[in-house]
Amino acid sequence: MAKLESIDTSKIVRLTISLAVAALILIISGCATPPKKTEYIPPYSPGYGVFLNYIITEGLEGSMEKVKGAPPESLPPYYEKLFEDGRLTIALAIGTEDLVNGFYDERGGGDLLKIFVGKYTAPVNLYGREIIIDAVVVNDKEGLIKALGEREVVFVYSHSRYGNGWALHSDGLDEPFRMQSDPIRIPKKQLHGYKGDIVRETATHYYLRPNTEDIDRVVPYPGFQIIVGLSCTSKGHFQKELLKMRNGHPSLFVLTTGAGSFLEMRFKIFKTFLSGLALGVPMEKIVSDMNDTWQRIPDEFFKEHGIRYSWRPKRVIKLTYSDI
Repeated sequence: MAKLESIDTSKIVRLTISLAVAALILIISGCATPPKKTEYIPPYSPGYGVFLNYIITEGLEGSMEKVKGAPPESLPPYYEKLFEDGRLTIALAIGTEDLVNGFYDERGGGDLLKIFVGKYTAPVNLYGREIIIDAVVVNDKEGLIKALGEREVVFVYSHSRYGNGWALHSDGLDEPFRMQSDPIRIPKKQLHGYKGDIVRETATHYYLRPNTEDIDRVVPYPGFQIIVGLSCTSKGHFQKELLKMRNGHPSLFVLTTGAGSFLEMRFKIFKTFLSGLALGVPMEKIVSDMNDTWQRIPDEFFKEHGIRYSWRPKRVIKLTYSDI
């Protein structure tokens, strides 16, 4: 990714035609059997599907000109810790389908959260230093357990399930990443088949026994780690459990202090965060920029679709913990 470019659909068309012609020649000559039908991977569209290569590229492209020169006189404490080994390892964890507005499916015509490109590695040059960006998409509990043990940055878009845990795309609402050491009170209509222990119930709510079985399986990443959790009141629900999981290793948490639906298929908040990291912006400023992005999302979306509205997202993304 030394050079960031927009997708050239004509190249895709030419390549597809060339492959088809080559296959036809082999079949006619008797040197090959007809190929099996392969899955169609559409050109990148920001309206549907998860293309990690373009998410990372678009997150960095606004920073590339700025990092060609000398670095700022001072960089924040997190910067050297992330980049001293010449790599930045990232996991982007995505939540359940219901967090995505249906307009995208109607306009895009594809599967909203289908992962077309789930791994991406590329070099970038940051202030004269070559850094390898190594990123993966996480969409289930096993992937998140692995990411929390191996990745420097873990960025989660999800439901909190009233404090039960992050609900990831493949697992669904009834199988959240169990990470809660306190009892949970959840409306009956929101249980969605959750397979936890019900302690008692009222006419409208269930009370669930604490369950940390998934986060207890994490072997913490031994170095500095940033965890971003965009999921309702993730600070109140999960900060205590995340600190326990980190087991004293240096950490920085960006969590949320209020409810909100954060999964937007262009991943703009993540891109804002990634751009800030590359530039070495102070984390307080990165978080402020993330809130700015979060507040602009409905403005841009409703304008695009000609919808009048008066709702305004609150600034609920916070730098909630740092011990560096």
